[in-house]
Amino acid sequence: MKHKKKIHHSVVDFFDSLSIVLGDLSLRLGMFGEENQVVSYE
Repeated sequence: MKHKKKIHHSVVDFFDSLSIVLGDLSLRLGMFGEENQVVSYE
């Protein structure tokens, strides 16, 4: 039972860090996309 809980905890940690990485990536992509839009408007 303890072993199962430990695996579940690591999975939660994994998804937590994954969401942080994805959020950071989407922020960078959003900034990159905005820069591209500004260039295309000129």
